[in-house]
Amino acid sequence: MVINTIKKSIRKRNVIYGLISIILAVTLISLTIGKEIIAGKQLSLLSFAMVNFSGYLFFFLLPVETLIPFYVSAGYNGWLLFSIALSTAVVAQAIDYFIGYVMM
Repeated sequence: MVINTIKKSIRKRNVIYGLISIILAVTLISLTIGKEIIAGKQLSLLSFAMVNFSGYLFFFLLPVETLIPFYVSAGYNGWLLFSIALSTAVVAQAIDYFIGYVMM
């Protein structure tokens, strides 16, 4: 009886964490690159890093790899973009691992 209550509580917490993470990712993407593209502004490296980070966080299916050619065509150095993409992906995966470790 107590174990079932604990399992339900854990499931509810996992659903809440999942919903919060989805809301954060959508908000982050819409506030960064979406605004810059719609407004026709120059793309920034910060927006690239934020979108790439959120793309690797929590296994969201975002095609962040397609951003590199997009930003290279905007005039940014490919090696710089590659290093930013790699570092943000590693940090996001480490956070994923930590959250998974804590939740289990």
